[in-house]
Amino acid sequence: MIFIGKIEEPTKYDYLIMLLLFSVSGFLFLLNNQIYLLFVLFSFYLLFLKQKKIIDKKYYIIIILLIALFSLQFFKFDFFPFITMIGILVKISIAYFAVKILNIKFTRTYSKVLYFITLISFIFYLITNLSHTFTTFLINNFSLYSVEHGWNEIKYSIGLYTIYENPIRNPGPFWEPGAFAGYLIIGIIFNLLRNKTIKDKETLILILGLLTTFSTTGYLAFFIVILMYLNLKKINPYKKYFISSFIIIISSLIFINTPFLFEKIEYQLDYASKQQLHLSSNSQRFLNILRDIKDFEGHEFIGRGPHKQTRFDNYITTTRTNGMTDIIVEYGIFFFILLVYLIYISSKSLFSYFNNKNGYVIFIIIIVVLLQSEIYFDYPLFWTLPFLSLIYNSNLKTKTDQFT
Repeated sequence: MIFIGKIEEPTKYDYLIMLLLFSVSGFLFLLNNQIYLLFVLFSFYLLFLKQKKIIDKKYYIIIILLIALFSLQFFKFDFFPFITMIGILVKISIAYFAVKILNIKFTRTYSKVLYFITLISFIFYLITNLSHTFTTFLINNFSLYSVEHGWNEIKYSIGLYTIYENPIRNPGPFWEPGAFAGYLIIGIIFNLLRNKTIKDKETLILILGLLTTFSTTGYLAFFIVILMYLNLKKINPYKKYFISSFIIIISSLIFINTPFLFEKIEYQLDYASKQQLHLSSNSQRFLNILRDIKDFEGHEFIGRGPHKQTRFDNYITTTRTNGMTDIIVEYGIFFFILLVYLIYISSKSLFSYFNNKNGYVIFIIIIVVLLQSEIYFDYPLFWTLPFLSLIYNSNLKTKTDQFT
């Protein structure tokens, strides 16, 4: 398929499709809503059929491999969580159809919708930090969903915003500020690729949104994004290396001297080293890495599956928070390597499409960093990453494709 002529800005229907994709990727009040998930899948599939598109081999490969893994796990554990497995395939299908429907407008639509989500979050972020009375009014009259997620800690969803127990952290409409931070990082990268600058209004708003999340992982990822941005800039190589080295040094000093960054990680490492896994129910990231390592032992090739009945062994079942070790344990090392490879191909295709020969390896590093804090592959949005190479192919690009 050859694209001819000027690529138009996303339509209101494109924005709706992306909003639906975001909504099934972590809006708190829609978490685990199976009916809504099926509604989104059915809607996307109808649009896919309307556009008379053909399903790609890459989609079939992922689905068939997962079904094969589920079958092997069934024979190993004598347990087949049908609903859980169907849910995973549904989420991957939603991601695939969203990519195919939006086509080369995907990155533009993603950043634009996230820009408006971020602007809306600022309104409620200010309200919840300035007025406890009005915050209570919102909770009492507009709460759609609430969930306890810690000792006497409850978060409330009022639709496009989640009222968090710590109002200084901005979670947007998602389940956790760290999740919002990860999605913002991806949006910032998409904007940098398209616009070749960090100074445009939308990117600055996304960066401001990231700062309000107070996410340790989000900040670490952003330091790497800055290095990627320098790598994309066409400046003297020696000047580039000097500036990059300077940023690394400054970022390291900021990290070490910022309590909620360095001290938080230092405390978590120390805490994890002193705990007995079978007694602790704490879900902090380093404890979960240790739990995942225990889960992984003896199940390296086919994984333990996504259901808690086959997943956990001889210690307290708790929420997992490391997205990388989580998916390795669920599907085994070979599927994880395949997934990383597919994301690598997509990254390379995406950067090449936007006339950047370098930086795609840094993009992979950023994804790995983000996965250290959130189980993003439990949701459709991160499953779009392996499929981006299907639409961003420099061999199909013309010089007029400037608005994607």
